[in-house]
Amino acid sequence: MYRCFWNFGSNFSRGTAIFISHSIDFVIVKYHRDLDERFQYIDVKIDNVLYRLFNVYAPNERSERKQFFDDIYPFVMTQSYKIFGGDFNCIVNNKLDKIGGNVNRGLDGEDKLKSIVLDFELFDIYRTLYPNQLEAIYKTGEGVEWYVSFKTEKEADTVGFGNGRGVGEEGSVALDRIDSRIIRLRVHWFPHHMRKALVCQWLQNFGQNVRLEEEATLYEGIMLKTGTLVGTMKKTAAQYKSIPHSRRCYNRDVLVTVQGRQSLCLRCNQFGTTKPPARRQ
Repeated sequence: MYRCFWNFGSNFSRGTAIFISHSIDFVIVKYHRDLDERFQYIDVKIDNVLYRLFNVYAPNERSERKQFFDDIYPFVMTQSYKIFGGDFNCIVNNKLDKIGGNVNRGLDGEDKLKSIVLDFELFDIYRTLYPNQLEAIYKTGEGVEWYVSFKTEKEADTVGFGNGRGVGEEGSVALDRIDSRIIRLRVHWFPHHMRKALVCQWLQNFGQNVRLEEEATLYEGIMLKTGTLVGTMKKTAAQYKSIPHSRRCYNRDVLVTVQGRQSLCLRCNQFGTTKPPARRQ
């Protein structure tokens, strides 16, 4: 039997878990989880020795993954012993850590992951035991891949976002744009009385397949809504630039943040962080 610690993701992505056997005599010193459901850690004492158990689920998207490794770096910084695991969606050696596919896929963020390993003196248990063994834990079937071009952008938008279309009597095919990707976003200042469906409908102006959930945080044993929506949407490269930083949504001011996107100061309308505090222009 185990004591289980969960940082639940949505119905369609993310989420981490840590299991500690009841056969181990341990004392919980500290517990932390991020609100984006990407990582959690527990500081425990076992035989009066302090350990930090750290579980992560890194993003699939390359720029988000790099930012994620930067974001978790301070949380790994501790004097205690560290057990660091999870799904990093990243490889450090494309000759030993993957089979098939694009040999360079998954390398983005490799330098930042290596920095965490080296700076905190971590080592790969599997690679230590099996220094040259090549074995896959995830496999996907390979099928025929077709590329279709359209005369107009409107035609591409109509069929190019994963929508199934009938082919013959029984077959079907789903087309997706090769320049589209899934992004993570947060909608802040969301009033509780406003229906979530209205915000999803509004965000359809800037992308497709919008999925949102209300964020909640645990406070003194009670789950409280934070007034923020978290979710995903599919966008093309051109649409990505159209996502507003702040906008009126059904007569309400909302703030939209996108994971991996540079922040915009709403006072001086400049990107990035300015110190001392920015002056209004």
